[in-house]
Amino acid sequence: MDIQDIRRKNLEQLIQEKYGNQAGFVRATGINQGELSAILRGMKSFGEKKARKLEQDAGLQPGQLDQVVIGSPIKAVDDSNPPSDAVQIRRVQFNVSA
Repeated sequence: MDIQDIRRKNLEQLIQEKYGNQAGFVRATGINQGELSAILRGMKSFGEKKARKLEQDAGLQPGQLDQVVIGSPIKAVDDSNPPSDAVQIRRVQFNVSA
C-alpha cells in the first residue's frame, strides 16, 4: 500500500465518520464532487499538496491523512464534547538545535 492508498483509505473513513457521505464532505470543504470521487476511486492523483489542503479544510492536523492507523480509525473529535472513553494527551512542542 503506497501513501496515496493510505490517504484514500483515511479520507474515505473520515468522510463516513464525520460527514456521513461525500455530499456532506463536499458541502463542508468546498471540494468539487467529481474531483473527490476521482481521488477516492484512484482515477486522480492524491498528492501532498491536495492532501494538506483537504486536511486543512476538514480541520485535521497536517499529515493526519498520511498516518497508518492499525486497529483504530481516524476520528474527528469535538473537543467540547469528547467521548467518555477519550484520553487527553498533552500536546508539547520541542525546538531542538545542535
